[in-house]
Amino acid sequence: MVAPPTFSPTLASTLASSHSHSERALHSRLGTSAHAQPDSAPFASPSPSGPTPRTASDALSPRALPKDDSLAQEGRAFAQAIRVILIDDHALVRESLAQRLLAEDDLDVVATAADADTGLAHIHEYQPDVVLMDIDMPGQDCFEAASRLRREYPTVHLVFLSAHTNDRYIESAIAVGAKGYLSKSQPPREVAESIRLIVAGKTVFCPEVRSRLVDNDKGQLVPAASATRLSSLSPREQEVLRHLAQGLSKRQVARVMHISVKTVGAHTTSLMAKLDIHDRVDLARYAIREGITEA
Repeated sequence: MVAPPTFSPTLASTLASSHSHSERALHSRLGTSAHAQPDSAPFASPSPSGPTPRTASDALSPRALPKDDSLAQEGRAFAQAIRVILIDDHALVRESLAQRLLAEDDLDVVATAADADTGLAHIHEYQPDVVLMDIDMPGQDCFEAASRLRREYPTVHLVFLSAHTNDRYIESAIAVGAKGYLSKSQPPREVAESIRLIVAGKTVFCPEVRSRLVDNDKGQLVPAASATRLSSLSPREQEVLRHLAQGLSKRQVARVMHISVKTVGAHTTSLMAKLDIHDRVDLARYAIREGITEA
């Protein structure tokens, strides 16, 4: 496992300011005019006056070597470009990050998508090397989509890119065989370098995720014991936890769940012992952090 190097500024702080600059770089490379891309589309924009742009079918093949001998070295780099599909429901993040990645000579964002269903269709069409996928998106559950991706396209490198790093997401990402878990707080250059490391056979996790993982006796990265406390709770205990974190009293929880107050009390005692949390306020904070309930 390789932890990515540290760069600055962060992805979140640079996306908006870099969008216009990266867009000009993209259109300069593709020989296209600058105009808005659709929410979910391959990166090919026609230009009435400029050179012929890359088409969707071109995106499936290595980039052609330039005829100009002075550009031959650059052409050879393009021919080996890593094909990437970016799936994120936030248009600014999706399109701006795509532009930034395209500014790298060895990375080629062949398509973007705003949801998992569209992303899977693009994966089938473009056969990428790497899929960068957000976690919290509308539509099909991202982990279900990831499982399907791993079954149908086992050679594609799956990487999650999210603003959330709670225990449930980390465990689910590892369970579906993700090769990386990056944070949206990381700078774009670090995301690009992580893609290269993953294609080279490494696994890359952002520091927030890596701190919750340990190497087991088989040399595999697994969640640390302290990071799997949530998974130790029964479904009933998790439901009680969610209601308590929302501010309901034990009597109200009993009414909602159609169980006795005594049973709610027993579940509460058990879950607090398992989580090693003995205060209602800390319990609520834990539930919010792990995505069990909203603030």
